[in-house]
Amino acid sequence: MVQEGCSTLEPYALRVLGDSMAPEFLEGEIVIVEPDGAVHDGSFVLARADGEWTLRRLDRCDNGWVLRALHPAYRDHPLPD
Repeated sequence: MVQEGCSTLEPYALRVLGDSMAPEFLEGEIVIVEPDGAVHDGSFVLARADGEWTLRRLDRCDNGWVLRALHPAYRDHPLPD
């Protein structure tokens, strides 16, 4: 059986909503997500946090990893091991 549509590993586009990642990513801009891309300290990632999908920067800190918004009005989201 042949399935049609996108593979789960194919890049896809999303529209930015809100201002949490300003000034790097502004509301209404389109970002390309590479599901199979390598991540490292400082990578921009699409992650599930507090029951929602969110665009954040992945930062290494003293006690692990944190999802960080670029806009200072938004809190960091520490990641469990």
